[in-house]
Amino acid sequence: MSYFRGIFASQGPSEEALAAALNTVHPKVTAEMNKHLIRPFTEAEVRNALFSMSPLKSPRPGANRLKSILDHVISPSQSAFIPNRLIADNVMIAFELNHYVNNRTRGCSGCFALKLDMISYSLMLNGVQFGYFKLDRGLHQGDPISPYLFLFVAEVFSSMLQAVIEQGELEGIAINHSEP
Repeated sequence: MSYFRGIFASQGPSEEALAAALNTVHPKVTAEMNKHLIRPFTEAEVRNALFSMSPLKSPRPGANRLKSILDHVISPSQSAFIPNRLIADNVMIAFELNHYVNNRTRGCSGCFALKLDMISYSLMLNGVQFGYFKLDRGLHQGDPISPYLFLFVAEVFSSMLQAVIEQGELEGIAINHSEP
């Protein structure tokens, strides 16, 4: 738990931990996407951002640009905040996995589940909650860019988990023998 607290708490990760995390992420933004993201904002983009915002919010034309590339840079396993993806799919998968783990009778040594949301983190090991911590730093709720920044952080975390799986230090759950 102290490792994850060190990454997500206010003191921040060490340079080594940050480099190790980022080394698991493969580049996905193409030169064309980058050119689209960094070009100056047009009058139409600013106008659209101003007229589409809530009265107590600040305009963020960059959020619309990010939205246009999310489908290309965020893994298919991430479904929140991405157009044409349903978060309900992941909720259903999480429910089914939790049910499977809780009712598993054979070979259940070291079952581990991790629940992530925008506010807190908790770990479960063999069906028992193991640790809980709130983020000391984070994103401002209501900012139009916050959901996208959360997705990028989740993508890095997903890449870190995938790297550990590829090293053979962690194994996923196969509910159906014909599926990965």
